Amino acid sequence: MRGRAVAVGVALTLLGLAIAVAVGIAAANLFSSQIGIAEQPVRAGEELAPRVAPPPFERPVQSGDD
Repeated sequence: MRGRAVAVGVALTLLGLAIAVAVGIAAANLFSSQIGIAEQPVRAGEELAPRVAPPPFERPVQSGDD
């Protein structure tokens, strides 16, 4: 009877360890995958950026000597 209890305890311990290892591996695989915009080069959004406004047009100064 005591030997059976020890065997069940060892089996549950090994099962728990296997589950912990599986969860650790799954979490590592989840966080190591490339998601979102990380795979795009930095210059990928240049065409989305607003254009730089040209300097405002300045009228020539007119003198009153006409």
